[in-house]
Amino acid sequence: MRSNLISEIRDNLQRHSDPYLRESCQRFSKHPLQVYGVRTPIVRKIGKTYWKEISQRKNKEIWKYCNTLWRSCYQKETPIACIWSEKLGERFELNDIRVFEMWIDYYVSNWAQSDALYNHPAVNLHPNVSRPN
Repeated sequence: MRSNLISEIRDNLQRHSDPYLRESCQRFSKHPLQVYGVRTPIVRKIGKTYWKEISQRKNKEIWKYCNTLWRSCYQKETPIACIWSEKLGERFELNDIRVFEMWIDYYVSNWAQSDALYNHPAVNLHPNVSRPN
């Protein structure tokens, strides 16, 4: 696992931070949020840029990066993890469902995180996992 990848992503998010947006994001929550104040299209672009760098790595290594992003609890790091997990879609293995279960059990704590999770990877679950009608 490349040790400075996550640091680079965080630096990139920080460079695109908008103090006004950061303050505005806080108004939508009853609890303090850890936010960069970066607009979603920029976050998507950052996620896709770094995906090109890690896309050929093994799933296990990519999951480690994703878990690191989820653990931080920063609002715009979790969508990057979700973008990457969605891009892993065709490479999902049945046991990968445990990763999503862990994210839900331990990390999803607000509407923004649940939106990021449910609007990306969950729609591409392994074909052997039943989906509700």
